[in-house]
Amino acid sequence: MKRALLAIVLIGAAGGIAAAAYRFRDRLPKLTTNEDAQVPTASVHKGDLTITMKLTGDIKAMKSVTLYAPFSVTDVKLVSVTKSGTMVKAGDVVAVIDATQEKDKVKEQDSNVKQADKETDKVKAQQHQVDEQSRLDEAQARYDVEGAKLDTKKGEIVSDIDAGKARLTLATDERHLQELLNDDDAREVSKASDLNTVGRKRKKAENDRNLAQANIDLLTIKAPMDGMVVILPNWRSQMGFGQPAPFKAGDASWPGASLAEIPDLHTLVLELTIEETERGKVSAGEPARVKVDAIPDRSFTGKIREISTTAQMVFDGWPPKKLFKALVDIAPDDNRLRPNMSASADIETETLSGVVLVPSRAVFERNGRVIAWVRTGGRFEMRKIEVGKKGDGQTQVLSGLQPGDVVALEEPPKAAAALGGV
Repeated sequence: MKRALLAIVLIGAAGGIAAAAYRFRDRLPKLTTNEDAQVPTASVHKGDLTITMKLTGDIKAMKSVTLYAPFSVTDVKLVSVTKSGTMVKAGDVVAVIDATQEKDKVKEQDSNVKQADKETDKVKAQQHQVDEQSRLDEAQARYDVEGAKLDTKKGEIVSDIDAGKARLTLATDERHLQELLNDDDAREVSKASDLNTVGRKRKKAENDRNLAQANIDLLTIKAPMDGMVVILPNWRSQMGFGQPAPFKAGDASWPGASLAEIPDLHTLVLELTIEETERGKVSAGEPARVKVDAIPDRSFTGKIREISTTAQMVFDGWPPKKLFKALVDIAPDDNRLRPNMSASADIETETLSGVVLVPSRAVFERNGRVIAWVRTGGRFEMRKIEVGKKGDGQTQVLSGLQPGDVVALEEPPKAAAALGGV
């Protein structure tokens, strides 16, 4: 009797276990129900896989004109600055620098010019007075000589002593006249020297005035050609790390500072950065497909022009990165292209032929394993797979799938519920 009862209990327990196992079967994460028929799918196939490298950078102009603050002005304070990105014509005003100091210099040197003119008039008046006195002295000396000559002719009727005195007087008067005549040359030299001194003073004041006036003209900085203005960073305004703000009205600059650029929009290129580990995968002459962030409705065809032979050290972490610069030529067939726009380039680095491919959307990761949901009849089965390289939305499958298999592009809803978010 006991044996029969034990057998009945064992049979009941086995039946309960089997029923529980049957009820739990549909909750296994590898299977879903027929509701998954609405999940989008794709077929596994063989084909060619193009491996691309995505690099980022900025649009640059190979040629541009830089506008500088005048070197001859010491106090450089910006009164107005055109907004960066403004399209200008040749002759349009880009920036204006405060001209107060130079205007004061013009007034000061203009006053010096007038003072020099007054000094010149004074010197000339004094010289005229000296010339008049010299002419009177020469006339008097000539008169004395003539009188002395007449006295010497009285030798027949005067004593020898008086005749000797007359001859001595004549010699003295002639010598005095000659001295006065000789003084004329020296006086002319002195006059020229005095006029030259005040003339140099006036010339200096005039040159300084003209320079200040020319500086005033230079303080209005104009575009030398048609193009787009790019206002450059004011490095003296930088506080800490990061990119300094561009020049703006009210900023204090310095003589010779680079204030703005007008790039040649026909020489635009994409400047990319390549990490050291990726440098060997690309070379000059390779094609590139360029996407500009600010122009999302199209892509541009390009070709790598050159890659720098030396790396630049970038200290944005530790260890520092070694980056190479690459230039990509792009056709300037879109007038929306502007310097400093962010862009990316897809560059083909490798092509795999005749490999098993699956859309990258069909590859999932669960608990550290790579899986795909494979349709089996009216259900999806979770299957572990091994993948290789990726490119252009496709993933190479090394094992776990065969051409013709149908895989889900989205996780089946019942499977997600069964997984419980795992």
